[in-house]
Amino acid sequence: AFTRLLGYVRFFHPSQQALRANWTEFAVRGMRAVESAPDAESLIATLHSLFEPVAPSVAIYRTGSTPPPPEPPPPPSPTLGVAMWHHFGFGGGLGGGYRSTLRRFPAASGRPPAFFRSFKVDSVPAADPQQPLQVELGGGVSASVPLAVYTVHGERDDSLAPQNPPVPDSTATPDRATRLAVVASLWTVLQHFYPYFDVVHTNWDSTLAPTLSAAATHADADAFDITLERMVAALHDGHATVYSARRAASRAFLGLPPVRLGWVEGRIVVTAVADSAGPTAVRLGDEVVGIDGHPAQDALLDRETRTSGATPGFVRSTALRRMLLGVPGTTVILRLRDPLDRNAAERDVPLVRVQRPSFFRERPAKIAEVGQRIIYVDLDRITDADFDGAIPQLERAAGIIFDMRSYPHPFDAARILATLSDSLLRTAPLEVPLVTQPDHRALRFIDHGWPLPQGSTRLRAPVAFLIGPDAVSGAETTLAIVEAYRLGTTVGAITGGTNGRANNVSLPGGYGVRFTGQR
Repeated sequence: AFTRLLGYVRFFHPSQQALRANWTEFAVRGMRAVESAPDAESLIATLHSLFEPVAPSVAIYRTGSTPPPPEPPPPPSPTLGVAMWHHFGFGGGLGGGYRSTLRRFPAASGRPPAFFRSFKVDSVPAADPQQPLQVELGGGVSASVPLAVYTVHGERDDSLAPQNPPVPDSTATPDRATRLAVVASLWTVLQHFYPYFDVVHTNWDSTLAPTLSAAATHADADAFDITLERMVAALHDGHATVYSARRAASRAFLGLPPVRLGWVEGRIVVTAVADSAGPTAVRLGDEVVGIDGHPAQDALLDRETRTSGATPGFVRSTALRRMLLGVPGTTVILRLRDPLDRNAAERDVPLVRVQRPSFFRERPAKIAEVGQRIIYVDLDRITDADFDGAIPQLERAAGIIFDMRSYPHPFDAARILATLSDSLLRTAPLEVPLVTQPDHRALRFIDHGWPLPQGSTRLRAPVAFLIGPDAVSGAETTLAIVEAYRLGTTVGAITGGTNGRANNVSLPGGYGVRFTGQR
C-alpha cells in the first residue's frame, strides 16, 4: 500500500510540499513506519501521518467506504491556476533528454481547461482538482489523490531532476527498510514510465509483493542484489541493468577468466581463449560441465533468470559472460571435457580473473578484401576517417560485407547508411511516452525519430550485414533502417531486440537501474 501511494504522490500529485520533499529519505522512513501497522485502521493512520505533510489534499480511507469529498475550490481570481505533472518520459533520471514539468494552466473561475496541447500532441486531458483519482492500495486501504491542485505559482521545468545524492554509507550492506525502499522506489518508476509493457506483456503488478517479501528476509546484500536482478529481468529489456555502489566498490563485476563461452548444440563450449593467457589447459571446443563445483548448466539457467533481455539469444549471450564475472585476482575453477571423446576424463582447470582479457579476433582486418572485389568492413572497429579513406575501394567493390555483430562504437553509422540509398532515410519512430496520469492511463507517445543526413557518395554494390544477439541499442536502430529500406541482406543470428534511448534512475542505498525510456 505504501509503495503504490508513494508513486502516485511523488510523480502525480503536484503540491509544492511534494516538490520539496526528500523522497529518498521519505521512502526509507515510510517503510519503517508502515511495517508496524497491524490492521487497516492503523495503516490508514500511519499513511496519513506520513503523507499529510507532503500531500495535504490526499485522503486515505477504508476500501469499500465512501471516499471523502475533495477540498472546495478557492474563490475565483485572475491569478488563480491549476498545476499538474507533465512527464516527457521519466524526468527524474540521470540522462537521455527526458524531463518532467510542473505545468500551470489559468483557471480564474476555478475550472481548468478540459484539454491542452503538448509538443506534437493535441487534446491531452487536463486534470481537475475536483475530480481526484480514486485508487485501491491494498491492505484494505484506498486513497483519493488529486492529480491537479490550485496554485498561484508558475511552471517548474525539470521538476523531478535528481536532488538526492547516494546516502553516505552506500557501500555498506543495506538494512531492511532501505531494501524495501529500493524495491518500492524502483517499482513505482517502472510502473508509470516503462514504455514497453504492452509489448512484453509482463504482469508488473504481480512482481511487487513477491519482491518486497524477498527483500524483507534477505540475509546478505548479495542475495538482495540477485532479487533486484530478477525483478528487472521481468522487463525483458536489453538495456535494463542493476547497479550497486557496494558492488562497484568491491570491483565485483570487473574480472573475467581468460576464456569466452558460447552455446553450441545444447552445450556450453569454450569458443575463445585470451591471447594474453599464456600456457593453459583450456582448449578451444572444450565443453564446460562445471563451474566452482556446480553444474554449469544450472549456473547458466540461474544467470538467465537474472538477465533482462528482449530476445532469447541476447539473454543467453549475456548470461554466458556474466556467469564468470568476479573480483580481479580471484580464481574460478572450470570442469572441462572433450565433447568429441566419450572416453576422455573430465578435468578441473583453475583460471584467474583479470580485467579486460584480450581475445584474438578471428576476423579479417577492420577493412579488408576477403574475395575478389568483396570488401569486409568491421563496424565495431572502424572510425569515420577509416570509412572515408575506404570510399574509393568500396565504390569499385563487387560486394560489401558490414559486420555488425556487436555495438558500433567509434563511428557515425548514419553516414554509412546514407551511401546505400538514393532516397532520404529516416529512423524508425522512436517514441517518448507523454505521461500525465498514473498506471499508463491516457498515455500518449511523441515521435522523436530523425532523418538521416544525405551524402554525396552512392555505393552500388550489393551489401550484406552480419548480425548477432549482441547487436543492441544503436546497432538495433541502424539495422531497423537497413530492414525498412532494404539496404542489404542480414545474415546471422537474431539481434538483441532493444533500442531507444536509455534512462537511469537513482535509488536509496547507492543503487541504480538503467532501463529503456522510449519505445
